[in-house]
Amino acid sequence: MDTVHIFCFSGTGNTLLVARAMADEFLRIGIAAKVSLMERADPRLIEPGVAVGIAFPVAIFTTYPVVWDFVRSLPEGGLAEAFMVDTMGGLSAGIMAPMRRILEGKGYRAVGSREVRMPFNLISHEAGSKAKLIEKGLAKARAFSRDLAAGRASWGSFGLLSDLAKVILSNRLVWWLARQYPKMRVSEGDCGQCGLCAMICPSGNITMDVFPQHGSNCQACMRCYSYCPREAILYSNLFKRYRAVDVADFLGE
Repeated sequence: MDTVHIFCFSGTGNTLLVARAMADEFLRIGIAAKVSLMERADPRLIEPGVAVGIAFPVAIFTTYPVVWDFVRSLPEGGLAEAFMVDTMGGLSAGIMAPMRRILEGKGYRAVGSREVRMPFNLISHEAGSKAKLIEKGLAKARAFSRDLAAGRASWGSFGLLSDLAKVILSNRLVWWLARQYPKMRVSEGDCGQCGLCAMICPSGNITMDVFPQHGSNCQACMRCYSYCPREAILYSNLFKRYRAVDVADFLGE
């Protein structure tokens, strides 16, 4: 493993923190590494022979449709190494086995996977406990980089259970139902019409008319909800806004 390119999908920043920690650790031990946001990357331009990392959050016990679409769009791997890392506040199920199968089906060597617990996006945490959880998660991410570099990483799997969960939970109908309630909506009286939500939406689901308009491809990643500077995007009073990185991290590379 000489060069690593980590492709990251991140809603409110947890996964981006983890991907950057891994890249920094690779660099520290002498392996060239960089991180790209999936929505800004063209997978067809991956350099031959570069180890590919896929980083993403767990959602509905699996991950977002845009992540699966990105992985399926990867070019043939030519036996290049590939690994995955996910971040979660709860549990996962339909990820490990199907992700490995897709990558190996494209000719990659699946060399390792790791799950990293981070603060749950939509539940408030005390500042101290949140900081400790992040610190522990980033330490685990850095250790994963070292394991990958040393060839001692492994790929966890729930086998047929993981495959079954992926079929059920990644179904487009399941995600359509998940988007129906609650729905993102805009408090027009609070909105400053800055357009930031449209600029940072990873699926291009938000367009600006007079006020932001949410389309039908919402991933429920919570990025617009969490980073609206005037908190004008509403979701549910049960949830708290959470920001793990600065909004500028989503505006360009």
